[in-house]
Order: sequence, then C-alpha cells, then structure tokens
Amino acid sequence: MVPMKLNVLVAMYCFAGNGGVATVIPEIAFWLAKLNKELAEDPRIDRVAVTKAGDIPLTMARNEVVKKAMDNGFDVILMLDSDNQPDLYDGKKDWAKPFWKTSFDFLYERACRGLPTVVCSPYCGPPPHPTGGGEENVYVFYAADYETGRLENAFHFKAYDRLTASQMRGIQEIAAGPTGVILYSTDAFRLMPIGEMSDGQVLDGYAKGEISQERALRLLRMKSWFFYEFTDQYQTQKASTEDVTNTREIQMAGIKKFGEPVVFCNWDAWAGHLKPKCVGMPEPISMTQISETYIEAVHNNLGGGDELRELNFADVKPERQVRPEPLVEEPPEGRERPWNLQSRMLYGRKITTIGTVFPEESLEAIRQHVSRNTQQLYRVIVVGAGDGDVVWALAEKMGPDGGNIFCIDEWDDASLQRFVGNIGELVDTSVRVIDGDTLNTANTFPDRQDVDLILLLGIAAFSDAIDAIHSWSRHLSPRGHLILSWLKAKGPEWNSYPNDLKTTVGEMFSAFSMADYLRFMEGGAADAAQESKTAESV
Repeated sequence: MVPMKLNVLVAMYCFAGNGGVATVIPEIAFWLAKLNKELAEDPRIDRVAVTKAGDIPLTMARNEVVKKAMDNGFDVILMLDSDNQPDLYDGKKDWAKPFWKTSFDFLYERACRGLPTVVCSPYCGPPPHPTGGGEENVYVFYAADYETGRLENAFHFKAYDRLTASQMRGIQEIAAGPTGVILYSTDAFRLMPIGEMSDGQVLDGYAKGEISQERALRLLRMKSWFFYEFTDQYQTQKASTEDVTNTREIQMAGIKKFGEPVVFCNWDAWAGHLKPKCVGMPEPISMTQISETYIEAVHNNLGGGDELRELNFADVKPERQVRPEPLVEEPPEGRERPWNLQSRMLYGRKITTIGTVFPEESLEAIRQHVSRNTQQLYRVIVVGAGDGDVVWALAEKMGPDGGNIFCIDEWDDASLQRFVGNIGELVDTSVRVIDGDTLNTANTFPDRQDVDLILLLGIAAFSDAIDAIHSWSRHLSPRGHLILSWLKAKGPEWNSYPNDLKTTVGEMFSAFSMADYLRFMEGGAADAAQESKTAESV
C-alpha cells in the first residue's frame, strides 16, 4: 500500500534584532542537518523546501510563510525561530523525545483521518533581571473559567506554572502555545475566518445578537493569520502576541468544527530559548531560604518520575461530527467508565475526580471562610469526602501546620485510591481517613469533638440533610461552623417537621444547588435543630 505523501515547508525566522540581518544559532544548523536526512528517507514525505524570513514586523513574516505554503501546495509547515534550540533534552533525560519524529507521527496519523493539527514545543521566557525582577515563565497556556455554567466570555487563558510544566509529559491539548518550534498542517490555518466576513457582516451579526461584542471585536481585528492584540486603542501595550492569538483562534475554531482539539504541546520535546541575561552581583543564600525551598518540595510531593497529563480542554458542541462515535461496550459491573475521569490543576496539584466536579468558586468560598476563622490547630471534619478535591483545597489553605482534617466516606477500592492519590503525603498526617457509614461514624465518635468546621458534602435528599445536621452538629465547638452543600430543593417533606425545626432549617438553607452558592450556619449547640441560627452566605 502506497502511503499518503505530504509536502513539507521548513521556515527559518532568522532575526538578529533589527530585521535587516539574517542569522541563526549554530544549534539550529546542526539540528536541520540531522533532520534533512530523516526527511529524505521518510516514505510519507514527497517535496521538501526551506525558506527564510527575517523582515519586520514578525506578524508579516509569519503570514508571508503561510501564504507561500498555501500557494505552492505544501501540506505541512515547520517554523523555527532563530533563538530556539530544538530537542534541548533529547539524549540527556530519559523521558525526552525528538520533536520532529514524535510530532510528525502524531500529525500524520491525524491527517489520514482528515484532522488539522498544530504541535508546538514548550519553552520558557527570558531570565529575571537583577533589579527589574521577573521570571522564566512558561509560554504554554490553558483555559481557566471565571464561573460555572457559562462558556461565552467566561474564560481566560493562563500560563502553566513552572512546577506543573516541569512534570507534564506526552503530546497534550492546550489552549495556546508558542511558535518558536512548531509544526502546522497547513489546513489548520483555513480554520481561521480570514476574509470570510466583511466588517459590515460582523457588525450586522453583532447588531442581531448573533455575535458577542468580544467576538465581534476579535473578528474585526483578525485580518491575517498572525496578529497582535493591544490593551488600548493607541497600541501602547500588547495584550497578546501573534503566537498566542494564532494558536488560540485555531484551537477554538477546530473544537467548534470537529468537536475535538487541534492544537497540542509536545511536552516530551522542550526547546531551549536563548536570551541575553544581565548578570548582577552575587546574592548570598540564607538558611531560611534553604528551609523554605525544602518545605515547598515536600509540600508539592513530586518525585523525579512523576508526570502530569491534562484532560478535557473544552466542552464546546461541534458544528458537525467528522466521523460517527465508536460503539462503546458497557463496562463490567463495578467498573467505572474511564471517560468520566477528569483531571484539573487545583492550587498547585493535579486532582483527578470522577462525576460531578466541585466548582472552584465554591472551593474558594470555603477557603476564604477558613482564612477568616483560622486559628492554631484548626480542626475540620469532611463528611462525604469523595475524591478529595475539597479536602486538598482546605489542606493547601491551612498549610502543613494548620491543623487536622478528618475525612469520612464509604469508599470503594477505586475511589479510595483516587482520594489517596490526590491527597498524597498528607494522608495519615494532617489528613485522617475514616472509611465507614457517615451517620454511624458521627454517633460512634467518642464524646464531643469540638471541631471548628464540619462540611457535609454531596447530600441530595432533604431527609439525609436533616439526619446529617442532627448527627454531626453536636461535634461543633461553641464558635464552630457547619457547611451543607448540594441540598437540591424544598419539598413536601418540609411540612412534616415541627415548626421550630422547619423555621430553623428553612432560614439556614433555602432552595439552592452546590454550583450556585453555599450557606453557613453557626454551630455549637448539642442539637442544631433546637435553637435558631443565623445563616451567612457567600
């Protein structure tokens, strides 16, 4: 069988600082010499050409290469910036893999299925200045939402932090990435609506409510594949550079059209980024700094072989399905569906959960409550601890010496393994695990526990909420708080309870859902239903 053949254009951006002289670092020349042999021997590749671009502005130079590739029938574009060293760790670290081979294999497989693909190499920005500060920030981005339940205008892009990026592995979807070492299938650029709508059509769509204001402004600015965004009309400060705007727009358009990501980062193939460094005077390292660094390393609980993998970049309904969904057999009884698993970065740690995800705004509300009321050795009971996302959010806020969290739930083997994996080294130290029926556990606790905070999580039925409040409230300290989440709604059951209980609980918990907001109630009485309490909402 004759394989599908692709034409490859290698574009070298040879800037020397002023756009007038074309130069590259020697490492790129060595890397290209090796690559040339691979291209010549690959049966999947037909034509190969090399072009250079060194004029300014950079956006123009990148657009020029894309236009050249489209006009001359090139299927793949490899872009190389003059200050990037591909495959910085290949042959030096066990996990490192060559960028071209792994990325082209990935792109080719998807091309055979008719899918556009963009794969970038991760790298970091310039070093800090001795007096101006800064950090070598990671030039790869993920999407973070502002609130639950909304997608349009409700998310923003955030750069991966250095710790997380150092543990990422594999080729994984991202929100946007850098273009210093990047591989495009040329059809990815056709996803961008360049020239598809006139300014008049954009404004008309906005007037009719078919296009949001933010999207309309983006379309009006998007006259080419690579463009800058600025913070003001005078363009005195840039908001986004051409690499971010390009990969961002391709990713969003690809997800909308195909129902799956098209922009990826090859975390196994880091590139070096050569930038001048202003060297200042030596700075002494104190014992305090060493101690703090050691504490941070223990707190992060990342071993030399630990890896992170991102899942579920976006939840956008596709315009059409390229191919039918494969038939999926029901999992064996007692086994979980693997596609229900979700991973997210939560306060510096990868947390894996299954099913409903506790909203980050609710987590932050609980964390803020803890910070307002925290004291020496704060004691918390979490009933219905589940996969531990809430527990980790609390433990991270309280710190290693902030107190103890007692976690109660009826775990099966898989869910307990997830919980322990999420909480890590804190299990059996500041986090204690009690596997058992939540109500029985409350009644078998020796004496009154005098805890500062009790969280009742995942309670869906009214009767269960009442039972939980009765059973657990006696363990609150006089100044403690109880938080109940996910009480779905009032129902006929409310009318069957004595007026004092109905009034008390009715004041504390009006109809709400976990994703909307939480309500706090004051604790301290032997029975929460015996006296009126005031609810504090966040």
